[in-house]
Amino acid sequence: MKNAYLLTIHYINNYGSVLQTFASQQYLASFGYDCSVINYTRENATKEGVYREFYKIYRNCNDLRALPIFSYLLAKRAEIRFIKKSILFDSFRKKFLKLTKTVNKDELYTFFCNPALYIVGSDQTWNYDYNGGFLPEYYLSFVKDGVKISLSSSIGNEHFNKLEQNEVKKYLKDFQFITVREKSAVNALNEIGIMNAQQVLDPTLLLSRNNWIKAMNLVDETEDYILVYQLNHNMMLSDFASNLSKKTDLKIVRIHTFDFKDNIKSKKNITPEKFCQLFLSAKYIVTDSFHGTAFSINFNRKFFVFQPPKYSTRIKSILELCNMKDRLLNTTNVDDNIINNEIDYTRINKILEKERFKVNDLMNSLTGD
Repeated sequence: MKNAYLLTIHYINNYGSVLQTFASQQYLASFGYDCSVINYTRENATKEGVYREFYKIYRNCNDLRALPIFSYLLAKRAEIRFIKKSILFDSFRKKFLKLTKTVNKDELYTFFCNPALYIVGSDQTWNYDYNGGFLPEYYLSFVKDGVKISLSSSIGNEHFNKLEQNEVKKYLKDFQFITVREKSAVNALNEIGIMNAQQVLDPTLLLSRNNWIKAMNLVDETEDYILVYQLNHNMMLSDFASNLSKKTDLKIVRIHTFDFKDNIKSKKNITPEKFCQLFLSAKYIVTDSFHGTAFSINFNRKFFVFQPPKYSTRIKSILELCNMKDRLLNTTNVDDNIINNEIDYTRINKILEKERFKVNDLMNSLTGD
């Protein structure tokens, strides 16, 4: 087996983060790599970092929350929620991910000094805003001896800002190849003189439907419910799901992400494995999530997507790639007809297979196979 080290955002306590990490690891293993996930957490995403971020937010409020005692108590509450949520996702990470020892930023430069394949990608790894600034480590700045590639890295925005452009160019110049998740990311790299980037599928789509069923031990059957996976407050999404339930006489199952101000109840403490099962078995899916969209497509479900308030380029990109822009709903196209529109998954599955072959060819080029 060949050694490989993956640096990604595996530590965020959400389904997309841990499942794309698992998918990346599985995909690399299919090419004979013994892939370890580098167990590094950026500072503002640690337990202490979460407290500091929320304390800063509350201190800048224009109400009672800005008082030190209230800022402290509210930030502590956010920290406690973070700890509780970590228990669920840490269990998955322990069971399904091969992690290195925990390392801090300085240790990246001393621990990973052996020749190997080093991979960065995918979920938000190059998103300046999401990461709280430019982080050289996510451009593999610590790698001195080895092959560097980018696997479906995400910028999340339409352009690199001026503060990071020169740094991005400097660190990407010696990558063997660069692949990104969004078409807009290819354009953003072209704008700063990096012309060899290619758009590829998110790692969760590099694994086929059957790969997921086998890996997560899923039951391949459809049940009578509408799945709602919602990351943002949006009454239009909630109303659409409720109306769909009335028209189809199907119950709604919503995966809990936070407390919503509507009448739809949420299921809490859903494991990532159960998350996959719920997507595979749903008759309809309503979401505003990129990975909700990706799993809907991969599992050949009938789905509807509402545009989130930010980082929506990744959703638009995968829908454009699959010629499914009609699934993205807004105030002008929500009507009864969209419910009855069929999805030609024979055509879409051919697109996915073609895109998988494209990445396979790049991976084979590393060894000349």
